[in-house]
Amino acid sequence: MVALVNGIQPQALSVKEILNAFIEHRKEVIRRRAEFDLKKAEERAHILMGLFKALGDMGLNWKDVQILNDKDGKPLCVIRNGKNKKLDVHISISHVKNYAVANAIITQKP
Repeated sequence: MVALVNGIQPQALSVKEILNAFIEHRKEVIRRRAEFDLKKAEERAHILMGLFKALGDMGLNWKDVQILNDKDGKPLCVIRNGKNKKLDVHISISHVKNYAVANAIITQKP
């Protein structure tokens, strides 16, 4: 059977070689997906740490804060405390050289 291996010219391969090439391809896809997911999780962790620093000591736990995306794809932090109050925190982050500036707008919903 003829197949492309590593994007190079077509090669005649046996069934075993095709399976090995496919397995290597899947390993690469899984590795790239894991790296992408890790990068997104690290970005969201930075948002959480900045939020906790901005809000100070409000007695919040990590489990009280949920990071979502609003309808425009912007990060939105939802804080639920034990009193069934819900705070929406809209965050705007801008980067200038080695510095980052974050603006947060906090709204309370029943």
